[in-house]
Amino acid sequence: MSLPTLLATIGMGFFGLIAVWLSFQEEHMRKTMKKQDEMRKRGIYELSVLRSLQERIGYSLDVERVIDTLTGSLKNLFPYSSVSSVILHAEKTVFKINLEEEVGTNFIVQVKKSMLASLASLLNKPLPQHTEEVRTGLVVDDTNTNALASFFHIPLIVNGNVVGLISVCSTKPGLYKEEDMTILYKMTATASNALSRLKEVISTEQEKLVAMITSLADGILLIDNTYNLTLINQAAKEFLGIAHVPNPSLFEVVPLLSKNGDLGAKIKESLSLGKTIAEKELQLEDKTVEVIITPVLGPIENYEEPQRRAIMGVTVLLHDITLEKSLENLKEEFTNAVVHELRSPLTAIKSASEVLGDTPDMPASVKRLATIIDQQSQRLLGEIASLLDAAKLEAGHLTVWQKPTDIVSVINDSLQLFQAEAEKKYVSIDTSIEKDLPQAFIDTNRIGQVLNNLLSNSLKFTHGHGHILVKITSLKNPQLPSSPTNPGILVSVSDDGVGIPPDKQKALFNKFSQIHNASFGQELAQGTGLGLYIARGIVQSHGGTMTLQSVEGRGTTVFFTLPVAPIETKQALPPQFQEVLARYTPPMVN
Repeated sequence: MSLPTLLATIGMGFFGLIAVWLSFQEEHMRKTMKKQDEMRKRGIYELSVLRSLQERIGYSLDVERVIDTLTGSLKNLFPYSSVSSVILHAEKTVFKINLEEEVGTNFIVQVKKSMLASLASLLNKPLPQHTEEVRTGLVVDDTNTNALASFFHIPLIVNGNVVGLISVCSTKPGLYKEEDMTILYKMTATASNALSRLKEVISTEQEKLVAMITSLADGILLIDNTYNLTLINQAAKEFLGIAHVPNPSLFEVVPLLSKNGDLGAKIKESLSLGKTIAEKELQLEDKTVEVIITPVLGPIENYEEPQRRAIMGVTVLLHDITLEKSLENLKEEFTNAVVHELRSPLTAIKSASEVLGDTPDMPASVKRLATIIDQQSQRLLGEIASLLDAAKLEAGHLTVWQKPTDIVSVINDSLQLFQAEAEKKYVSIDTSIEKDLPQAFIDTNRIGQVLNNLLSNSLKFTHGHGHILVKITSLKNPQLPSSPTNPGILVSVSDDGVGIPPDKQKALFNKFSQIHNASFGQELAQGTGLGLYIARGIVQSHGGTMTLQSVEGRGTTVFFTLPVAPIETKQALPPQFQEVLARYTPPMVN
């Protein structure tokens, strides 16, 4: 072989080796890049799984739900025949297995046995005897004899306590590597940290809440839906006279609460119906307390029907109103004393002024003064009566004597009282009365008092040549007794006066509320400001309602409802009783 040929052959071989080496390097780089790309994609997926897991766990303290969320997130991370969990409860363990491949019963038994043994070893104590099993995924094929070949278990730990175990298993040997275990460790750690933080927060807030409830001056009792007294603060113990009893039961407490009424039945009613029940005054030893029983509702389970919530228990609030009650009694006694002490001399002054005014030979100037004394004493007597009525209303002692009454006659009596004043101001008063009105079931004097107040207000705030309308209509079916769906009779008093500004309308029914209007002068501010407060109280005592509509500069209408008189029904006696009654002879009385 000539030298040129030899050199050419060596050169070709050298370049061939370089080409092979470059090809090998290219393949190696391609595999490395592919692996890096896969690792990057896997990392991105792992990150998205962890973030999704964090969001899906949210603020749940339900360990079973958290573990179900964990196991449901593993499908695209690595292959497996089954993913399982064991959740530890106080009285049982729950074994759940989801099958992704067909396996036999023997495989499931091996997985279960391995997981229970691992959990017992971690806890260093025996597990509860009862184990509940839940299977999902593919159907078990008992002809399949594949055994458990690869697996790894990861514990779920909350605040240092093992609460469950997660397992990934396969029938293929040597399947799982360290990176597979690492991602599941990360996921489990994420769930564990979330649960631990949430439990710590809840525990801290619970301690704060218990400390706050314990230090309250009001008595607090918490009762769960199985009638266990879960919390009672010191104030409640002192109210009940059991301050030195460390852990009283509900059966010890209820008899103490029920001295003046069956509060046990009311607690049961609140628990069963989910409604708040109030007992305004309850006497406990030397204390007067207000009792409020409030249901404690669980979380919303169905967001389409938020009203459907489980009742977890009730709270019983004991609010000490001893001082308020004493002050109320003192105020009532003082008001009554003042009213009665003032009424007698004022009545005497009024009578004396009437005598002076009726004396024939009395000079005109003296008669004029006697008239002023008579009018002012009459006004003061009216204001004293208003104060007394307001005190009765506030104490709940205002009584009404209802009887079947022709409401039209009551209205006509009131109209006559104001006719002269209306003519003096050139204000017309008209009525609109529906035909065939049923009889009202009212206290004639009290409803007359209401009408007098409304007519007086309308005249007071209506300019000369104005108009007042009193209207009466029946509501629903007047032949039926009055009820929330059949209010009975509607009475309205309307005027075209100055009206009331919107910002002042809400306060009109409050005590001592007065209307000031520059166009009428300050004389309208005279009086106690109790008229509408008392009028509404009287209407409410009849079971009715009073409302107001007003437009500033255009007038005011006050509406109130009254009940109709109940219809008397006479039922015939059965024939056998009629026969006995016919043969009955009253005994002779000597």
